[in-house]
Formats: sequence, structure tokens, C-alpha cells
Amino acid sequence: MPLRDPKHDLRRRARSQEDKALVREDFIAAGRRLLAAEGAAGVSLRRVAAEAGYAPGSIYQYFHDQQDLFFHIRGRDMDSATEHLRRAIARTRDPARRVHKLFMATADHWLAHMEEFLEIFPAPSLREPVVGGGHE
Repeated sequence: MPLRDPKHDLRRRARSQEDKALVREDFIAAGRRLLAAEGAAGVSLRRVAAEAGYAPGSIYQYFHDQQDLFFHIRGRDMDSATEHLRRAIARTRDPARRVHKLFMATADHWLAHMEEFLEIFPAPSLREPVVGGGHE
């Protein structure tokens, strides 16, 4: 279970916008942990709520469905990667060195966060695509 700031006992009803934002973050963090451990098939909104330490139905106040939660998890992962890459090239002025640093930082970041990479950029399906809906 996530560690909580004692000033914010968020297991009670979140009333302020700040508390609601913290609860939402708890759900996103719990969803990320479950995705990394079990993959999308093992993640339900009720399980995410329980993992975050909240009542099962509470998560529906923050996310419409599983895909909505996954969208926010992926968004958080991309925000984190983008910020990491911006910091990596921030003080490099030479364009060629910037490109090199960006490439190396990108590889290093995704290798260190492979579970996030695979969620954002899943491997293509091995099935043949259906073209034209089967009506020719």
C-alpha cells in the first residue's frame, strides 16, 4: 500500500480539489503497479481501488472505465519520460550533441522503465489484420 502523508487521510471522503487530485494520483500509481506486475488482463478498477486503499466503488468517481484509467497511466508515463528527456538535453547547445544526448537518454530511460514502454508502445499483434471487414 502507498505511504500517505499524515496530513491527508484520504481514505475518508476527499472534499477539496487538492484531496481529490491526491486520490486520483493514488489510483494512477496503484494502476501502474498492477499493470507492471500482472499486465492489463489482471487489472480491474475494483482491484486498483483496493490496491490504493480505497473502497471498490470510489474509483468510479475518478475514471469512467478501465480504458480511462489506462489512458491516464500512459499519459503519466509519457509526461515522466518527456521531463526526463528535457532535463537530459537542457544545457546542451550544439545541435549534433543534443541529438546524440537525446537518443542516449531515450534509450536509457526506456530500458530502465521497460514496463512503461510496453504499455505505451505495445508489440503489434501477431494476427493478420482484417481488411475491408470481410466483404469483397
